[in-house]
Order: sequence, then C-alpha cells, then structure tokens
Amino acid sequence: RSDNPSESLPDENASTSFIVRILLPSTCCGMIIGRGGSNIKSLKEKSEVTYIQLSPKEHEVMVGGNTLSTSERIMIITGPNFTSC
Repeated sequence: RSDNPSESLPDENASTSFIVRILLPSTCCGMIIGRGGSNIKSLKEKSEVTYIQLSPKEHEVMVGGNTLSTSERIMIITGPNFTSC
C-alpha cells in the first residue's frame, strides 16, 4: 500500500469505471468487512467490483474553520458499470 493517497485511489477520470461512495456509521463497518476481510473478498469475487476501501476510523472534517470529528466512514466501491457496484 502506498503512502501517497492519490496513488491508491481508483482513477476517477477513467471512462470504464463507475464509482460509488457510501457514508456508513463506524459501528457497521466491522460487519461489512467481515472476519479477516472475508466479506470484502467475497463481494469482489462474486461481482465485477474492482476496488473497495473504507476511510480511516477517525475522520476529521473542516467546517467553517473548525475541525469536527465524525463517527462515520466513507466506503468507496469501484466497478466497470453501475450494476457491478
């Protein structure tokens, strides 16, 4: 895994990619990931999904000059078309 976040993200300009971003409560992410990542692996194997990533647990956002912490995480799913995601 690269230390540069832009290198690990899917190419948003690729004409063959469809990207979905889902906002999830942090408390649900363990169920989505599964033990040892088993649910993520299964999703990739059973569909045409090419990329799945969850944002870090602690996510801070700037709002009006103030830093706020959120208990939500962003899940990014990429596939070749809408039906794959």
